[in-house]
Amino acid sequence: MRQEDKFIIELLMPNTDWSSNEKLNNTLDWDYIIHHCTQHKLLPVLYNRIRNALQIPQYIVQILDNEYKIRKHMYSKQRDEFLHLLNELDKAGLKIILLKGVYLAEKCYNDPLERPYLDMDILIQKNETEDVFQVMKSLGYVQGKYNRNTHTIDKFDNNRLNGYESELQHYGEFVKLSGSDFFPIYSVDVHHRLSTIFDSFYYDSNLLFQRAKKENIQGINFWRLSNEDFLLHLSSHLYWHTLSLRDIISGRDIRLLSYLDIALFVSKNKINWEKLFEYARESELDNALYYTLYHCQLIFGNIIPNDIYVTWDMQKVKEISNTIYDRWFTRNTLIPVGKWTTDFMERVFDDDRKNEALLSFYNDYINKVLFSGSYFKVIDISAEDRFDEE
Repeated sequence: MRQEDKFIIELLMPNTDWSSNEKLNNTLDWDYIIHHCTQHKLLPVLYNRIRNALQIPQYIVQILDNEYKIRKHMYSKQRDEFLHLLNELDKAGLKIILLKGVYLAEKCYNDPLERPYLDMDILIQKNETEDVFQVMKSLGYVQGKYNRNTHTIDKFDNNRLNGYESELQHYGEFVKLSGSDFFPIYSVDVHHRLSTIFDSFYYDSNLLFQRAKKENIQGINFWRLSNEDFLLHLSSHLYWHTLSLRDIISGRDIRLLSYLDIALFVSKNKINWEKLFEYARESELDNALYYTLYHCQLIFGNIIPNDIYVTWDMQKVKEISNTIYDRWFTRNTLIPVGKWTTDFMERVFDDDRKNEALLSFYNDYINKVLFSGSYFKVIDISAEDRFDEE
């Protein structure tokens, strides 16, 4: 592992003294660090750790400072908009569960700007759908996609909306023009479940709502998943992006920010570990939980209680870590389509890992299909899916 890789990993650790000359030496490749912090969504984290250090090249500080100012503008507008929406939904008497990014930024990060997000994700009860839609539309949201050419929103037709609802975990995206020069729209994903018809796992939404906890931000009330359900959802969402060659090609299969989310959430909340693994078994998310927690343990070293960790079948866990899947090829079954030959920590900063994945996919999956006498439809895995994933 390069010294720059170790440096980036250390950015994620609490209580590190960044005034040390050893950590910020003159031999660090700052272009490399900027590149990988961009890939892993860690530029605000990098900025907060090193902005007062004298050893940093001035052009690097300027890049990070400008990026942070843009992020601050975006965060301020997004936060005001999303909290206003949550408040209106609460005033309407609707039980809304706030998911992932917005919650994590406000509740788990000391500086919310370290947790960038593009949209807000909420989970609703199916029987409250019409009421939620009414509130959203009254605030100017429409279901559609931003048109970069016309700077307007193209509304989804009924076929597209029906496809979202029947196949994916959320309805067609609700979007609204932002009026900002830095981001064109506010976007909200309204989930009616937490799994798609293509997934091998399933969440019981009724149980999620029964176990949900009430919280607030600046007096605005909402609900969030129980500690165990929240951690399981973070794990499943991270794992979901590994189950796609397209995501591996784009580098979305490994993002250190997602692992930092999990580490911070665990550090700030009491986890019932037995209950967590029980929920994972019930939802068929064992692989997702082992995958993410094992990698968190490799990165941070102290995530899982030792009395739990020593009971794991490490041969099985490492096999989960090194198996490649693709949900679009195998649909709702976990059939391997390849194998990693490099360990996880080697893959984290390897921009060429996609080549290893594609070669294994060809040798270990495509060849077997061809020699079995079967045939399959050829698709362009670099193209956009007909439905966006986030």
